[in-house]
Amino acid sequence: MTDDHKVHNRIDDVLSHVPRYAFKGRSRLATDAGVSKSAVTRLLNGQSVPSVIVVFRLAKALERRMSTSLDPREIVSLDGDYPTPSTCKLMGCRGCLPCDAYDEDNNLKPEYTGVRPGQWSVHKKHEERGLAKEAA
Repeated sequence: MTDDHKVHNRIDDVLSHVPRYAFKGRSRLATDAGVSKSAVTRLLNGQSVPSVIVVFRLAKALERRMSTSLDPREIVSLDGDYPTPSTCKLMGCRGCLPCDAYDEDNNLKPEYTGVRPGQWSVHKKHEERGLAKEAA
């Protein structure tokens, strides 16, 4: 797949904010959305361009768990831009660090040293434009 046809997504970031998806998140999302686990895995790994129906079903499944509406453009993007740059802000989170920021002894991993809570969830394209500070 060329970069011209790459679809950006931040579904894993959204999943990290929804307790139901903390364990076996991709499988549970696929079940909740009524799509195959392989379709979800390929999308999240950047290996496919999803159909509008798949994106819509994923957004609707996430909406049910969030108890609020979710515009599909908040989870999938053609150019890496999202209406709400920070996933934490989108999810109503005051700012957090992802679970994988900590090692098995619950110590912060070196790559997260200096990362402000919530900052990890601002999409890189917004950081490149200097929008990360206002988005967090």
